[in-house]
Amino acid sequence: MTGLRNSAVGPIPEDWECTTVGSAYEIHNQNRLPLSRERRREMAGPYPYYGPTGVLDYINECRFNGKFALIGEDGDNFLKYATHPMTLLTHGQFNVNNHAHVIGPRGANLVEWFQAYFENRDITTHLTRQGVSRYKLTKAALLDLPMALPSKAEQQAIANVISDLSDFLRSLDKVLAKKRAIRLSVMQQLLTGTTRLPGFTTTWTRCSISELLRPRAERNTSAENMTVLTCTKHMGFVRSMDYFKNQVFSRDLRGYRVIYRGDIGYPANHVEEGSIGVQEVEDRALVSPIYVVMEPKSGVDSYFLQRMLKLDAYRQKFSQATNASVDRRGSLRWPEFSRIEVSVPNIEEQQRISHVLRDSELEIAKLEQRLRVARDLRRGITQRLLAGRVRLPVAEATL
Repeated sequence: MTGLRNSAVGPIPEDWECTTVGSAYEIHNQNRLPLSRERRREMAGPYPYYGPTGVLDYINECRFNGKFALIGEDGDNFLKYATHPMTLLTHGQFNVNNHAHVIGPRGANLVEWFQAYFENRDITTHLTRQGVSRYKLTKAALLDLPMALPSKAEQQAIANVISDLSDFLRSLDKVLAKKRAIRLSVMQQLLTGTTRLPGFTTTWTRCSISELLRPRAERNTSAENMTVLTCTKHMGFVRSMDYFKNQVFSRDLRGYRVIYRGDIGYPANHVEEGSIGVQEVEDRALVSPIYVVMEPKSGVDSYFLQRMLKLDAYRQKFSQATNASVDRRGSLRWPEFSRIEVSVPNIEEQQRISHVLRDSELEIAKLEQRLRVARDLRRGITQRLLAGRVRLPVAEATL
């Protein structure tokens, strides 16, 4: 094991080289093919047409054949290097537009190493500014970019490990996407009565929302210091300070509405977007005066009803009711909302459906957490490998 030495890119192993992209790789921008969207439609074919972040289209012409790495030439993606990959690995027959540099191998150096080395690296000091938030990586600046370079054998060993980690992440992504699709299908069928759970055959009741919910008029007149919540499209009710990271609500909370655990609520100007939730964060909290807050009547499961009201069919009804509202300001208030009709089963079936959906959500949440942990591990391992802080036995290049 060798020690570390200082270099233009920071401490690197003594047996690694510090060089530039221009010395280690070839740039093949001369074969790029700028095409408008209309022109690409006219040239539809089997060959991928890449931009800096992925495939944009498929056309009938091919200008590249082999394995190359891409890095963006312009845009604001350079500012997101910590969370968004700045490089791509391409292979086979394909094309590239004029917004990405095309990097090919030179000598023993692997394009996989270039792709991994610059995937999440801060290169903003090497960029040319074009406007407030637009940057450009010129070809000259790309050629002069400093980089660390181990031997080909170690490049391959590190690339193999990173590739295996990436494959694992992609497999988790696929499982999660499949679980989400299944959940969406099951939710649609159970919440509309298309599919019934075993043991339930009673006909669902057609009624108006006013028969299931009553408006809660309580206000925070005493200026009590309670948690302020906001309702999001995908996460339902969350703490406003956690979601926005700063205070966006008023300092004077006396006009805010009180919402209890189990209440259903929505912002009157955003409900058609799916921003309706059941309050499960605090026993008692506050929401903005723009919210409509409702408490469930006897025989109503809040979770079931809220999930049903998030279906696309009801979002369309909300939009229609908003457009027909005398308010005329893009708001859906209680009078119009309360008249919307729904079909619901008895409370026992509501609760059973809620139980099934909650179990499904919990399973997906666990998968999402597993994926976040795996991504963090991949990021940490990759950073240590690319800096030479962790060395791989070259003889064990493949996993």
